[in-house]
Amino acid sequence: MRRAIVFLLFLLRFAPCFAETTELAFLGVFPGARYAAMGGALTGLPKETDTVFFSPSGLCSLQGTFLNFSHTEYFAGSRYETLSAIWQTGDSTAVGFSAIYLWTGTQERRDSFGVSGGTFSPFQAVPILSIAKGVSKTAAVGLNMKFPYENLDGSSALHVLYDISGFMSISDNLSFGACLVNAGTYRDLPELVRAGIGLSFSGLKADVDVEVRNSGSPVYSSGISVKPQEFLALMLGYRYDTAAQYGLLNCISFGLELNISIFSLSYGMKLNDMLGNAAYVSLLARLN
Repeated sequence: MRRAIVFLLFLLRFAPCFAETTELAFLGVFPGARYAAMGGALTGLPKETDTVFFSPSGLCSLQGTFLNFSHTEYFAGSRYETLSAIWQTGDSTAVGFSAIYLWTGTQERRDSFGVSGGTFSPFQAVPILSIAKGVSKTAAVGLNMKFPYENLDGSSALHVLYDISGFMSISDNLSFGACLVNAGTYRDLPELVRAGIGLSFSGLKADVDVEVRNSGSPVYSSGISVKPQEFLALMLGYRYDTAAQYGLLNCISFGLELNISIFSLSYGMKLNDMLGNAAYVSLLARLN
C-alpha cells in the first residue's frame, strides 16, 4: 500500500497540470546528476550530456564519444535509471541513443472494499534516438524521437514523441538554447517549452531557464557550477514552480563532480519541502 501511495505522489508531483490522465507523466522528469544539482537549468549551456534527454541541439559542441549512466533514488525506494551513448559522426554533427526506465517496485492490488487481489509491477521505459546538426558556426538544431512505453497493471500504451531544439552562441561566453519537449498527437502529454541563457567562463558555468507547460504556468530554474580545481566541480541550483502548492516543486539543489582520467562521477541532491529529498548519481566516460 505504501508503494502505491508513493507511486501516486510521484505522478502528482511531476504532472500537477494534467487532471484527466497520468499516462506518460514521468516524461516531465529529466534525469542526470548535473541537471538535478543545477536546479534543472542546462538549456542554455553547451557541452552538457544530460541535455540529450530534452534539448539535443547542444550536443554539437561535444567532442568525442560519451557513455553516461544515471541512477536516481526517489521516494520509498522508487528508482529512475538512464543510459545514453553520444558520439560525433562528422563536423558539427552528433547522434545519440538513450533509454529511460522508471521502477516503482511490486505493488499490492486492492479493490474498492480494500480486499487484496494480488500484486503488480508497473513500469515505464523510453528508448530515445537523438541527432544534432550545426547549421552555422554559431547555431545548431537537434531532434529527439522518443518511444515511451508504459505498463500500469495490464493497461499499456506506446507512443512516438518528439523534442525539437535550437542552440546559438551569442558570444564566446554567452549562449542561448530553446526546445519544445514531448511534442506529439497524444492528448494531455506533459508537453512544455524551455528556453535558457547560459554563461561560460574558465572554471565557471551559470544558466537561467524558464519552462512553460501546457497549462501556461511558468517554472524558473537557475544554476551555477564552479571548478575550484581541475578535477572538482561544485554545483548549486534553485527551481521555482509558480503553479505548485505548498512548495512541492520548489527546491534547492546542490552537488559535486569528480573528474578522474576519462571518467566523471557526479552527485546531485534535491531538497524538497514536503515529499522528501531525491538523490542522483551519474557516471560519465569520455572514450575519445
